Amino acid sequence: MKQIGQLDVTDNKRLVLSIGEFRGVERVDLRQYVKVKDGDEFIPTPKG
Repeated sequence: MKQIGQLDVTDNKRLVLSIGEFRGVERVDLRQYVKVKDGDEFIPTPKG
């Protein structure tokens, strides 16, 4: 996945805009990432 940009919404949440492929077709993906409690790592929330 190619990351286009990111926006820190709060200290613990971030929006990430990226481009990926699904079944051979490029798609734009906007995902919310949350910060892990005991670290500096951000993980994506499940798609819904």
